[in-house]
Amino acid sequence: MLLGNKAVLTLFPFPLALTCVQLFSAALLVLPFVLHSGRKKLSWRELGCYAFEGALFSISIFAGLKSLGLTNIGTVIIARSCLPLVVYAGEYLQGKASGLSLRSCASLICVTCFGTLYALDAKGIRVTASGLIWVTFWILLVAVQMIYGKWLVGAVQITNTERVLYSNSLGLPLLAPLASGELASFCEAVKIGGPNLVIISCFIGVLIGYTSWRLRELISATTFSLVGVINKMLTVCIAVAFYRDEGSWISFVSLIGCLISGLFYEGAGVKPSNSKKNIGLGLADIREGSRAQISEI
Repeated sequence: MLLGNKAVLTLFPFPLALTCVQLFSAALLVLPFVLHSGRKKLSWRELGCYAFEGALFSISIFAGLKSLGLTNIGTVIIARSCLPLVVYAGEYLQGKASGLSLRSCASLICVTCFGTLYALDAKGIRVTASGLIWVTFWILLVAVQMIYGKWLVGAVQITNTERVLYSNSLGLPLLAPLASGELASFCEAVKIGGPNLVIISCFIGVLIGYTSWRLRELISATTFSLVGVINKMLTVCIAVAFYRDEGSWISFVSLIGCLISGLFYEGAGVKPSNSKKNIGLGLADIREGSRAQISEI
């Protein structure tokens, strides 16, 4: 999805408008499935919970783009690499997670360090006072969204298809005004360049949205944020094969180190009073569970 979006944005450099189109398409594509399977009637409070999720997503998109505009890609990568630590701190302060093992602590710290090393070597950093404020606001906002999303899957019991419908459709009212300045230019660019890549990215976006909600059911917010970081670093690894401006061999080694470090994360222990059985699963636990299932087969 990230490589696809990079290709689309290269042809159509209007990120807010593209995101609006993807959100609208996702809601439109899953609507028939929701209606066919039977939609659960939500209370106004439950709808408000998903409206808040949509608002968090929309504002985080805007804050991320603002941060990138005031700093550079290297600074944003460093901030994103710190996200799992920030999310864990939030879960710990809320009493949703207990202490980490030495292995998990080392995993999160190494992910941050290797991500920082890659950014410094390949991209460099550029920080201003206003840029630092926006980056801090953005990363805290994304952390809140991660923790809130995990809470939401337990608080409002609906299908993942319905979650895709509500989170995408309820995010549009706030994002559409922010993208209003790009929509006309985006439509003109699509007319010239053709809609094929945009259509493909919309279909893939639906799959990503569904699997993201499914994954949130299975793992903690910290592990979910770590999966996001590893996914982006893996995407950069693939991009290195196609783009020659991604830094030296130090950058490549840093990316590999980041990926390997993330795989050793075991997950935080969960306090039994307010947790589901599988909320503390880490990447190492998921690998072991998969092996057990295969051996049983």
